[in-house]
Amino acid sequence: MTSLISKEIHEGWTFKKVTSGGDNYVKVGEEFQVQQFPTTVHVELLKQGKIPNPFVGLHEWDVQWIGENDWTFSTTFDVKDNEFNAPNVDLVFDGLDTFATLTLNGAVITKANNQFVSYRVPVKDNLKKAKNELTITFESAFRKGRQTEKENGGKLLLWNGDSSRLHVRKAQYNYGWDWGPVLMTVGPWKPIRLEAYSTRIAEVDVRSTVSESLDATVSVSFSVSGSSSVVISSVELYNASGVQVFGNNDVKGEKGQAEFKLSEAACELWYPVGYGSQPLYTVKITIADEDGRVLDSKSQKIGLRRVQVVQEPLQDQPGRTFLFEVNNIRIFCGGSNWIPADSFLTTMTHDRYRAWLQLLVDGNQNMIRVWGGGIYEADGFYELCDELGIMVWQDFMFGCGQYPAYDTFVASVKLEAEQNVKRLRHHPSIVIFAGNNEDYQLAESSNLNLDYSDEHSDFRKTNFPARYIYERVLPDVVSTYSNIHYHRSSPYSGFGKKTTDQTYGDLHQCTRTSASLVSARSTVDTPIILCRERMARVAGALAQLGHPRGALCV
Repeated sequence: MTSLISKEIHEGWTFKKVTSGGDNYVKVGEEFQVQQFPTTVHVELLKQGKIPNPFVGLHEWDVQWIGENDWTFSTTFDVKDNEFNAPNVDLVFDGLDTFATLTLNGAVITKANNQFVSYRVPVKDNLKKAKNELTITFESAFRKGRQTEKENGGKLLLWNGDSSRLHVRKAQYNYGWDWGPVLMTVGPWKPIRLEAYSTRIAEVDVRSTVSESLDATVSVSFSVSGSSSVVISSVELYNASGVQVFGNNDVKGEKGQAEFKLSEAACELWYPVGYGSQPLYTVKITIADEDGRVLDSKSQKIGLRRVQVVQEPLQDQPGRTFLFEVNNIRIFCGGSNWIPADSFLTTMTHDRYRAWLQLLVDGNQNMIRVWGGGIYEADGFYELCDELGIMVWQDFMFGCGQYPAYDTFVASVKLEAEQNVKRLRHHPSIVIFAGNNEDYQLAESSNLNLDYSDEHSDFRKTNFPARYIYERVLPDVVSTYSNIHYHRSSPYSGFGKKTTDQTYGDLHQCTRTSASLVSARSTVDTPIILCRERMARVAGALAQLGHPRGALCV
C-alpha cells in the first residue's frame, strides 16, 4: 500500500490575458511568469510594473479592466513513479477566484464557480509519467455575474457595489464598499497540491462538550477514503504540555470513533482573554494497514470550553439579554468588526495577521466579528484567535443585499457552508455563526416580504427569498456539523421584533467621522465616536501595519 504523498503544484506558473480589454497595459496573449504562488492577477501585474498602484490617487479606476477580462494560468509538473503507481491520485484546489475551467493534459477535469469552496478532483486516468500540463482559465466574474443576473430575473436590491454581486459567490467587498475600492480579483488564491495514496483520512470531526459542572467529553469521528477497506487506526489526545492523556490504538474500519472524558479536576478550560488562560489540546489520528504501515495521519488543536448565548427576559422592563457566557461566566464583549485586511488576500502573512490581532488584544478587546462581506478567514487567523483568547463572531458571506435562492445558487451556498463549518468547527475561539450582515435590515428598510411571525414558509417565492437560506439551509448545516450557536443575521432581534429594536438581539449603530465608519460590538453594539486626535494616532498604527487605504472599521 502507498502512504499518502502530498506535494504542492506551486512552481513554473505563467499567466496571460485571453480577452481584449485594457490593451494599453497588457496585450492579449502576452505571457508573464508568476512571481509568487498562490496569487491573483493584480498582485502579479504590480510586481511586473504593468499597472499603477490602485491605492494611490484615483488609480483604482485605471485597473478596472482586469476584472472585466478572462485570464489563463498554466504550469507543468512531473509525476514520479511512486505517485503515478498509487491507486488514487487527486489534484486538490483549496481556493479558486472564482469562475474557472480546469484542464489537465488538454482534458477538462472540473469547473469551479465559488471562491469559498475547495475542489478535489481524481486525475489518475489523466496523468502522464513525465510532464503534465495544468491550465486554469478564469472567466470574468463581473461579466459572468451580469449574465447570471439577467438569466435570473434582473436586478435585486442592495447597499454597496454592483447588483450582480448578489449572484456570485465571491468576496463581496471586491465590488466596492463604503470603506474600500472596487478591485475584482482573479486567480488561484489558495494552494494547489497533488495527493497520491492508497487510503486517506477524508474527514475529521472533533466535538468537545463541557457540562455545567465543567467536566468535558471529547468525541472524535473520522472517515477514510480510497482503495483499502481494512485499516487499523489510533486516536490520541494530548494536553497543552504535550502529555498524552488518552488514547485508543485499536479503532478498526472505514469509519472510526473514539470518546474521551475529563473530570473537572483534570480539565484545562479555554477562556477569553482577561478571564483565564487558553490551553489547547491536540487530537492526533493515524491510520495504518494491517502490517502497521502508516497510510495517513492528521492532527487538530482544540480547546475545551462551555459557551452559551443567553437571551433571558429582563426584569421589570421589556426585552431580553443578548450576551455570551463562557464556562459559566458572563462575559463583557468588547471588540471590533473585521473586514479583510487587504484587497489582495494573497499578500497577507501570518505576521500581519498577528500584528492586527495583537493590536486588538492590546486595546483591551476580546471579540472580533468576521464580517459577511469578506471571506471565511485563513486558518492562521483562527489559530491566532485560539492562542490569544479572542472570541470570534463568524458571519456567513452575505452582506447588505436581497440575495436570490434559485436552486443552483442554494446548492452552491450549501456546499460552501458545509465545507467552511467543517473547517472551522474545532476552533474554541468561534462562539457563534451568523447568517449574514444587515440583510434583514435591508429587507425592513425596503419593505420586502418580512413577516417575522411566519416561521414555517418556504420563502423562496417571496421577494426576500434568502430567508430560505438564513432560516432553513444555514441553521441545518450548523446544527448538523457543529455544536456552535447559530444566529440568523447581524443585526437580528428575534422574537418577532425588528432589527432596530434596542431591547432584543444584537444591534448595529454607526456614526460617521471625518476619517472613518466606526462602530463597536458589545453585548448591545453601543456606538463610539473617535476624536480627530485619536483618529490620527489610529491612522499611524494602520500605516505601520501596512493597511493600504487608512480606512478603519472597528
